[in-house]
Amino acid sequence: MGSAGGSQSACIAADVIVEGKPAVWIFTEFETGESLSDLTEWLKPENWPTWGRPMFKEMRPTGRVVDVPSLSGEVQSHSNYLEVVEIGGQQLETVLHCDIKTTGK
Repeated sequence: MGSAGGSQSACIAADVIVEGKPAVWIFTEFETGESLSDLTEWLKPENWPTWGRPMFKEMRPTGRVVDVPSLSGEVQSHSNYLEVVEIGGQQLETVLHCDIKTTGK
């Protein structure tokens, strides 16, 4: 996906402990001129191997993907995914919790 002119982004990462194991919490937000429908498809974790090869090998839900309508009529998606990536010739597997929320702005 190309970058739109004048786009802004922010990404924050922090080391955390989850169930006694070291992990990284990542939060990102950005503004772009891309259409909402294009971004929605790009953000869905199951699509990451399509646009993110050769790094992303697999992204699959480890349980149910829960879509929850909000009071504003938008839909929020919540799920855990098994992420399989290859970095430096090593394959790594990580369980990611993904929340996707559309605010309609």
